[in-house]
Amino acid sequence: MTGYKEALNWYFHWELSQIAGTELDRQLQEIFNPAISEADREILLRTLTEQHESSAIFPEYLFQVGAWYRKHGMPQKALKYWNLAIERHAAARDLHHMNTLRWIYGCILWQIGNNLEACLNWRYAVEVWWENLEFFQERQRTTDLEIENARLATLRCIEREEWHQKRSLLPGAHQAQHQNFIADYQRKAHHWQTKIGELKRTKHGLANKLEWYQQRLQEMEVALLCKPEEAYLLVKDMANLGQPQVCQGFIHQRDVLEALVHDRKVAQAVKEVERMLEAAAAWTPVEKAGSNLAGGWVFYVLKNEGWEKLLKKAVFLYPPDALGRVWARWLLGAIQWQIPEQIEDAATNWEIAIQDLDHLEKTAEWQNQGQLVNYYSDKITLMRAALGAQRDQLPVTQQAGI
Repeated sequence: MTGYKEALNWYFHWELSQIAGTELDRQLQEIFNPAISEADREILLRTLTEQHESSAIFPEYLFQVGAWYRKHGMPQKALKYWNLAIERHAAARDLHHMNTLRWIYGCILWQIGNNLEACLNWRYAVEVWWENLEFFQERQRTTDLEIENARLATLRCIEREEWHQKRSLLPGAHQAQHQNFIADYQRKAHHWQTKIGELKRTKHGLANKLEWYQQRLQEMEVALLCKPEEAYLLVKDMANLGQPQVCQGFIHQRDVLEALVHDRKVAQAVKEVERMLEAAAAWTPVEKAGSNLAGGWVFYVLKNEGWEKLLKKAVFLYPPDALGRVWARWLLGAIQWQIPEQIEDAATNWEIAIQDLDHLEKTAEWQNQGQLVNYYSDKITLMRAALGAQRDQLPVTQQAGI
């Protein structure tokens, strides 16, 4: 699971809280007593913040204050403190806590309706944790090499000890000297054997962390792919894959729409969608399709019933072998999953999207386009997992129907 409560537990997965059960914990509980006014609370927090700003526990303090504010029903103030905590963890290169907070931050953005910004935060967390996996994998390779070197050093000590044992048995051998060497090599062998034990424990710990992060990343990527906004962002990503380019006018108009949606300027956003669709008549087929897709996404966010018509038109306008059609259909299905009477259509659209992307993967493989093959393969795996996850959330009777 990747919800807010689960992500809170991620924060303390590898180490316990340094604040829980302390005087500072008691002070926070008193400050967030519902009987205290918000003005007094801010004064008390300002004083407490100044007291702990230079301490090692300050990033966790910021995290705890944010958690209290969210529990108190004030998510905007929680974001303020979590943003500061993210900055502190980032400065310390503490990727675990930084990324956990980035995911939590996204959960609150989603809660208050900033869905696109939430997905961008989640995307960033996924990206950095993938880099973190590479760090653990490199540490594992280094540890394996250190274990092998320690094993060879141990073997060398044993061989030298045996050599001195044999030499000490010869007539005229200098017994005391050989015994000193034997004792010295025994100590060295013991040192290296102890070192091997420590390295193996380190390797086991790295393996546990690697497995935990791999599981979280799988959950995070699947959860992200179930969001309509992620499908919208995947359409925007196509420019980085060498897909058909769109003109600057189209990009500017899309940016304007995103800003209006963020600011909840409903009437202006609807007018801009209409302007974009009018301008699309002079654009390329891909830009026409993209205009309908962007308009459909905007209408969905603003709860305008015209979203479905525009998204279906976008699916139709994208060429049959275009990646844009895959993500347009995925976006349509992601919204339909939220509507009980359209769940069957949602599953169908996602199944078709997977089939279409599978076809694109085979085409890219035949054309020896390795980068695209890897991209398509990774996405197909996640899409199938997302489809399974959505089906698993349905009652058994509905699962049987789709």
